Formats: sequence, C-alpha cells, structure tokens
Amino acid sequence: TVRYRVRNTGPTALPFGYGIHPYWAITGLRQMTQIRIPCDRVLETRDLIPTGGSRNVDGTPLDFRSLRPLGDQTPDHIYWKRHRDATAELYPSGQGVRVVLSASPDFTHMILYAPPDAPFVCLEHLTAAPNAPNLPHAGEAAHLQILPPGQATEGWVRYEIRPN
Repeated sequence: TVRYRVRNTGPTALPFGYGIHPYWAITGLRQMTQIRIPCDRVLETRDLIPTGGSRNVDGTPLDFRSLRPLGDQTPDHIYWKRHRDATAELYPSGQGVRVVLSASPDFTHMILYAPPDAPFVCLEHLTAAPNAPNLPHAGEAAHLQILPPGQATEGWVRYEIRPN
C-alpha cells in the first residue's frame, strides 16, 4: 500500500494532483497479458497532452472494463471516471499471478501505457488528469484538487499480487 498526504500550510488555496507510475514486467507473451481498467472514458489528447474533452470507450479497442488481452495494441491513454471502489487487474502472461490494483476514491484517473516491443506495461493511478491546471474548462474530467489553507487530504493505492 502506498499512501500520500498533502497539507496546505500556505495562506492561499493549493491546487494539486498526485499520480503513481509503476511499471509491471512482462516475461511471457505481451499480447496475452490481460488487463481490466474500471473506467468508462478516455481523455482526448494532442501530442499526449489532455485537451479537456473525453470519449466513451464502449465498443472501442480501448474498452478494458472487462478483463481481456492486450493483443497488439500499444496504448498510451488516460482513462477517466474510475468506478468508485472498483479494482483494476493485470494478468501478466506466463507468470502464474495477477496484480489487483485498488485505490481510494480520489484516484479518478488511470493511465494504460504499453509501448511497442517493451517487456512491461504500466497501469497508473492519478487523482487528476495530466495538465489539469491548464484545463479549467474541463471541470470534472480534469479533477484538479484544490486544498484550502490549513487543510489536509490523503489517499492510497494498493497493489496485491495473487496467484491465478
């Protein structure tokens, strides 16, 4: 379990976002590695930077709401509207284990990054969209955290390695 705590000791509101970026090794067949991401949308980007829009994953190759193989995809996408209390999962091919990823409700975004020919995949939790301070028009999709003076907040991400 990885925990974070942010405390605003200053006189003005503190905008922030927190993200954690683990890499998970894949020693078996990358294409057979299975993934589940409990999010309904992906953020629209330009040069990998969110622009404020989003689109539904339903019926697209980016729909990983149910466990399925990565296949030949090479995603680098920001998922949003993580289902509260839902877990993400990663089943690396040939390793006999699965990784169950859970997080506190403030983690509303996830990134799936699986570059071509790389022996790893990244499933990352974030409390806000990358570039959130520059997306005031995006509202909930940006999810920039604003902490008033004298206040504190905290959250967590948990990784559990379980046998298949």
